[in-house]
Amino acid sequence: METKQEVVYYGGEGDERLSCSTVDEYMESVLDIMPMEKWPETIRVSSFIRLTVDRREVALLDDVLDRLDENYGDPEGYAADAYQPTKEMRDAEKALQDLILKHYKPWMCEDVSSEEVNVKEWVTEHRPHWLEEESSNE
Repeated sequence: METKQEVVYYGGEGDERLSCSTVDEYMESVLDIMPMEKWPETIRVSSFIRLTVDRREVALLDDVLDRLDENYGDPEGYAADAYQPTKEMRDAEKALQDLILKHYKPWMCEDVSSEEVNVKEWVTEHRPHWLEEESSNE
């Protein structure tokens, strides 16, 4: 069972940090710091989801047993002498994997879609007071 991270972020090309959880929040964050006369006609907004951690990334038992065999096993290192995991060990490994996958939140994200948002239409619908403020400043 792989853990799916359903958290979606929105950002633009070249953004190093994703912190906006809605398209509106992203649009506002971009336009709010940009002088109105420099607003582009459209802004490409991409949506991102956190990467899914593959269970194999947290498979620990075989590595632990190999290390134990190397440090405490037969110095001749015969493969037949390598310790084989028990069912109880595999069950404990699965429980630990489940716990790690449940609580670990990847930082890395993947771009899953993008859309062009018309700036004038967005501002008219979501922040009309910005246009009113600009008109009163003229």
